[in-house]
Amino acid sequence: MNAAFLSTFKGVFGEDTDSDDDLSERARLKKTTNSLQKQVLHLLSENKRLRQRDAMHVCSVLKSNLQPRSCALVENSLFSHTLSYPDDVVDSIEVDILQSVKKLKPLSTLEGTFGRVHVYTMLGRRCVFKTYPSEKDLSSLLERLAHEYRIVKFVGSHPSLCEPLGLFVQNSCFLVSVFESDKSIQSFPVHTLQEDKVIQIVLLVADALRFLHYRCVIHNHIVPANVLLKSEGLNYKPVLVGFSLACRVDMAKCFTPKQQSEFKDFSHFPPEVKTGKEAVSYSSDIFSFGVLLQHMSIRLVSSAAEKKLNAISKQCTRHHLDKRPNAADLAHIIMHI
Repeated sequence: MNAAFLSTFKGVFGEDTDSDDDLSERARLKKTTNSLQKQVLHLLSENKRLRQRDAMHVCSVLKSNLQPRSCALVENSLFSHTLSYPDDVVDSIEVDILQSVKKLKPLSTLEGTFGRVHVYTMLGRRCVFKTYPSEKDLSSLLERLAHEYRIVKFVGSHPSLCEPLGLFVQNSCFLVSVFESDKSIQSFPVHTLQEDKVIQIVLLVADALRFLHYRCVIHNHIVPANVLLKSEGLNYKPVLVGFSLACRVDMAKCFTPKQQSEFKDFSHFPPEVKTGKEAVSYSSDIFSFGVLLQHMSIRLVSSAAEKKLNAISKQCTRHHLDKRPNAADLAHIIMHI
């Protein structure tokens, strides 16, 4: 890799050529180039998730600024990767790059916790185009969206999980998914659902969580805004979205204070994750599910169903993580409480 890589590197930064420049200036530039070569190799070795083209971009920025940086620059820019170590299993999944499609018809724009979603009609169907306005660099944006695409493809198909179609790159980069609904639990009208319909929604979300954990994936961001409610006749089917922070369980690690500061609200995480004593886990997803039920009990149902949801939530949000139920037991608890 190194010989071919350094050859490419020299093509970007140029080799020393005869000129009328002062010899000391040429020596300084050569020293800078050698330093940047070493830094690219350091970036690649320290962060295996980083593609070579992205490392080249980082160092081209360094060359223009002539300021020292470290691999922390990359870690901070790729927030979607800060919850996982280099994961060759997920990274090995090929990303579908969608061909340029002309005459897209914009329908609406929605804001999420981290991302922005545009709804378009593409090839006769409604699709969601997701991006992250905070990412100013195209390579960082591409890497972040590619991670989200790969992790959902790794999990596989489930009726209550979003369906990604691929990445669309045109001036910017977007993760394209099938449009499910523009209503989430967070935005749904207050007290408009009967108890049986709410319990059905809770059961389906629990089953999606069971499936995720069966596939050894932690969602890490189960909040009302990430549970869409799709109308199906007189009922509503929940669809779990927002996988930018998802990771495989054996890749999970603790949040840092900086990562916590990225959230507007960190209350859906359990005490052991907030304090940094424990890494995110299946149990932290269960805790988030319990907090989700608290929100649903206040927003979606009458007082008659509120007690039932709160009783389920109480079990899921126990202080000690070993006393919380696992996802496989949630359906039984919901049906018999």
